[in-house]
Amino acid sequence: PAAKQKANEMIHHIRVAMKDVIGGVTWMAQETKDKAFTKLDAIIEKVGYPPYQFNETVLQDFYKDVDYQAETWFNNGVDYSRLSITENSLNLNRTPNREDWSDGASTVNAFYSSSKNTITFPAGIMQPPFYGEDFPMSMLFGGIGMVIGHEITHGFDDQGRKYDTE
Repeated sequence: PAAKQKANEMIHHIRVAMKDVIGGVTWMAQETKDKAFTKLDAIIEKVGYPPYQFNETVLQDFYKDVDYQAETWFNNGVDYSRLSITENSLNLNRTPNREDWSDGASTVNAFYSSSKNTITFPAGIMQPPFYGEDFPMSMLFGGIGMVIGHEITHGFDDQGRKYDTE
């Protein structure tokens, strides 16, 4: 929880800095700047792990059709693949849920989703050398702060620019 709070504060500071940069450029029309500010404000940040990660009821419901057995690891993988395919198929005609996490908490990477306008920093990347509870803010901004800024800019790059705020 403390790491998540600190990361969310850093995201806020980096958004403010990006707004300052956008606001200060002379080659961009004010209407375009305003759209960029709106999109920047609409980015949903996800840090650490999804809120349902430790919700036994949600997890039991999600895995109700999977029969895991300690002796049949291969079949466990097949069952989980079947579940994933079914879930993905059901999602084809649904509006993307901006709150869903597409990667596990142990992933050592970060993500920007153009279709959802979200940034995700799993618990796996919230470790040294990117993040440390006892790191000074200068090291945090040089580590995970660089990653945060990088992911936010994807919302405005050659691919992200094609998507709106949601």
